[in-house]
Amino acid sequence: MTKTKLEQVHYQHLIEEGFTHEEVSELEGWGVRSIDLSESLRMGIKKWDGFKHVSDGGLFFPFSPEYGQVRLNTPITVEEKGKLKTFRYLGPSKPTKVWYPSTEVYALTEGWKDAAIPTVRGVPTGAIAGIWNVIHCVPQGCEIPIIFDSDVWAKPHLVHGLIQAGVWTQGRINLFPEMPDYPKGGACEFFNSGGTIADYQELIDNAMTPAEFLGQWVCRWERFDQGLRSECAYVAERLSLYLEMESTYIKGLESQVQDKLAEWLGKTKG
Repeated sequence: MTKTKLEQVHYQHLIEEGFTHEEVSELEGWGVRSIDLSESLRMGIKKWDGFKHVSDGGLFFPFSPEYGQVRLNTPITVEEKGKLKTFRYLGPSKPTKVWYPSTEVYALTEGWKDAAIPTVRGVPTGAIAGIWNVIHCVPQGCEIPIIFDSDVWAKPHLVHGLIQAGVWTQGRINLFPEMPDYPKGGACEFFNSGGTIADYQELIDNAMTPAEFLGQWVCRWERFDQGLRSECAYVAERLSLYLEMESTYIKGLESQVQDKLAEWLGKTKG
């Protein structure tokens, strides 16, 4: 077995995600490591719950020198806006960053592991921490395709986020195919289901413009129940208007970015 500095449970998790022993070593070379609770807290990886901070140690993934996420050993549940929310992955309370494994990437996807697995197999892929963060951390007009999880078709808010991201990047969009064993499949599940790096490259090559993606989404509504179809129709109507007035929409996104930057600068000065 390849030597590793990772805790055994973390090493085994990466193996189960589909990485080979040699690939895990490469991940460690990129800065993946096991961290304990004290280091997690020092890095600012914590959540506020009532009168205390809650956190945990886990498997750390470095997006940039300033930002990373930890896969918590034990998911934490906190109350936010009157609702309980559970977190498996957590980063510090600061602007998110993109993980760029090389100077040129051929796609973006959500999650460090899901970006790393095609990268170690020959197609450099950048990692984003969440689709709604794209306008805040990905260069406008970069034209990098976005490949996302297979379950998005049934999630109108994520379709909205993907189209927003596609308009911002002036890039294209595609989803991993539906996988019976993995209802919420991303890249790791795709390769575990028998997908090859050539199949992954084909997803990139066949990615759609935001307008094409919206059209494909509408074609899939017949499988949804009436409530979900109504929600989809509402979101699709708004997205159609955004795409018809794309330049105005982009200006609105630019304004959101500036407002968020000002908010973070204010927090830093405070």
